[in-house]
Amino acid sequence: MLKNAIHKIQDFLLKKKTGKRQRVKNLKHYDDIKQVGILYDANGGINKMHEDFINKLQHENKQVKALGFIRKKNINSSLNSSITFDYFTEKDLNWLGKPLGKQIDAFLSEKFDILLDLTDSNSYAFSYITGMSEAGLKIGKRGSGSEAFYDLMIELEPGSSIDAFLKHVDHYLRILKPAREG
Repeated sequence: MLKNAIHKIQDFLLKKKTGKRQRVKNLKHYDDIKQVGILYDANGGINKMHEDFINKLQHENKQVKALGFIRKKNINSSLNSSITFDYFTEKDLNWLGKPLGKQIDAFLSEKFDILLDLTDSNSYAFSYITGMSEAGLKIGKRGSGSEAFYDLMIELEPGSSIDAFLKHVDHYLRILKPAREG
């Protein structure tokens, strides 16, 4: 019952906060994409498919910042932050589950051309970051809990891998084109 009440408070506060924002949606041609933000669940460490996808984007001269969540209070020393990968933990969540801290502020201050939410979970922390991001285009999985903030949702067959999602993302980013001006 308390969880349900907290969930309602979270939804109310996030809708109120994001409703006041005037984000400019901006679809860019794939070649014009320069900055990509990625949200992911880091509980299993850095997934090889995540890393391969990020390396591919970087090879194509796209700056990538990835922010992962770890369901522990302290980060394992093997998961130290880097230029590309940063992390937040349960210690970085307030009592309502709102993410706080310098890595969250730094991620939200970025003007990403694209924000990719690679998470499966219905997490308030990820919904908050997705909702508050000023990214030009927000992409995520249908059923992740952050659908209200996505500009593009990809629905996968049940049991599909992250690799299938990333292949769809890559495909759509390459074929979608911005509307012509004028």
